[in-house]
Amino acid sequence: MSCILIIASIACSFIFHLWYRSFIFSSGILVSPCILYYRLHCILFLSGLYFTFFLTGYVAGELEATWSI
Repeated sequence: MSCILIIASIACSFIFHLWYRSFIFSSGILVSPCILYYRLHCILFLSGLYFTFFLTGYVAGELEATWSI
């Protein structure tokens, strides 16, 4: 169960990351604020992956502990 949650959350984060990247680069307006926002998004994406691993691992562990009782 926890593996499915982790894989699904990573897939959703990665799809959003690719969509945002393609939107920034296909707009044709590559001025410095857009690049700055893209870099900020990349940082948030990577930190979001770490947080997603932690949160889904914790929730799945709690669910498994609850169901096993």
